[in-house]
Amino acid sequence: MKENDFKKISDNSFSLFDFRIGIEKIRKIIGDRNIEDLPKKFATVAVDINNGEEVVIDKGPLIKAIEATICIPGMFPPVEINGKYLVDGGLLNILPVDVCRKMGADLVIGVDVSKFFKINFNYKPKKLTSLEKKFVNSIKNPYISLLVKKDLIYTIFGSFNIMGNRLRKEKLEKYKPNVLIECDYDGSSLLDLVIDDKNYRNKLIERGRSIAESRIDEIRNLLR
Repeated sequence: MKENDFKKISDNSFSLFDFRIGIEKIRKIIGDRNIEDLPKKFATVAVDINNGEEVVIDKGPLIKAIEATICIPGMFPPVEINGKYLVDGGLLNILPVDVCRKMGADLVIGVDVSKFFKINFNYKPKKLTSLEKKFVNSIKNPYISLLVKKDLIYTIFGSFNIMGNRLRKEKLEKYKPNVLIECDYDGSSLLDLVIDDKNYRNKLIERGRSIAESRIDEIRNLLR
């Protein structure tokens, strides 16, 4: 799979990108199987964008469940399942330990990557230069326009972070994982995440691997 498989500019008014090329590549890997036919219990979380309710998908086509749970609002179009239009479940449940417990899990390992980037918001937005204004007004591609207006990106993601972290804290007070692995990266940049630079992504992967390996002994002791 390639980055551009998920970066085709969308031709609808719901999203910036069309991820159908990427989804079809995933389909070729996993096939057209149903969740209930998998060898292990599986569920994923989404949100009904019409009424704001959390939806746990634990049956039906696996590919549709994957589509729904990676559908970041604004980035990808909502996914229709059984008459509901679903988006990324991280809006309401970024660390669904409760879902695992309700499925019967005895040992839950939670991996939280929400701290991979930090936003230090400073309300001193720079004014666009005349050249940047001309560029933003002339380009029809909203994604490219957003890259110029990166203060807007920080505002949007900062708002999502506030909501997500508050809900995450409330959930974790009720449903605690046996092991909580929190991943962070001091050299992170929100703009790097949006652009999806390959070298930056590899650094994130290495950081995640290092943090996980540091908890291996703790996990093995629990398994014993």
